[in-house]
Amino acid sequence: MALPLAVSAGHGAQVGVLDRARQALRAAEARAGVTAIRGGRGAKGCASSSRLKLRQAALSQLADAVAPRFVPGTVAQVTGSTAALWAVAGAVMGSEDWCAVAGLPGAGLLAAESAGLVLSRTVLVPQWGDRPPRVLAALVDAYGLVVAGGLKLTAGDMRRIEARLRFTQGRLVVAGRWTLAPVVVDVKQLITAALGENQRPVGEPLVDADLVLKGGFGNGID
Repeated sequence: MALPLAVSAGHGAQVGVLDRARQALRAAEARAGVTAIRGGRGAKGCASSSRLKLRQAALSQLADAVAPRFVPGTVAQVTGSTAALWAVAGAVMGSEDWCAVAGLPGAGLLAAESAGLVLSRTVLVPQWGDRPPRVLAALVDAYGLVVAGGLKLTAGDMRRIEARLRFTQGRLVVAGRWTLAPVVVDVKQLITAALGENQRPVGEPLVDADLVLKGGFGNGID
């Protein structure tokens, strides 16, 4: 489903268009089994609600840990969790930035909105076409934030994209591997975020900031 790009009508019309877009996205994501990161009680009642709160707290702390490290002109690599991907992107989307989401046709855009992406300033590019490096280069040139998945680039392609980022001072969040990315979030191992509140010392953070660079962020996020 294509995301509406810019809405040139008045404020009321814009709100109406965005509301209809969100409703359509909710219906599509419900059919696909995608759940946005939101509060509320599920079928398991309080236990499910408590786990959801822990997940939200972990994602919030992940965003806080990533933001000062993910400086303009650089790449962040995120693997193993779509929720963590959106948390990283949402942490750095500025109040006036435009974002391009490319190569992620099945990603949960409502979850992205919950994490901080502004859908009215987000462009969706579902497929890369025949020349992914050129498409990515064009997006990096045009948008302050690019979230990309499904990429197969050579080391030379990556170096050229990094050079463009340094020139434009944009940011690239990659769902997958990126050689020498300065920020790496690798969601593979269980940590305290997935263990439960009663197994974690009071006041201990759910996310150790060092883990953002070393990997090992809890796999109970999605």
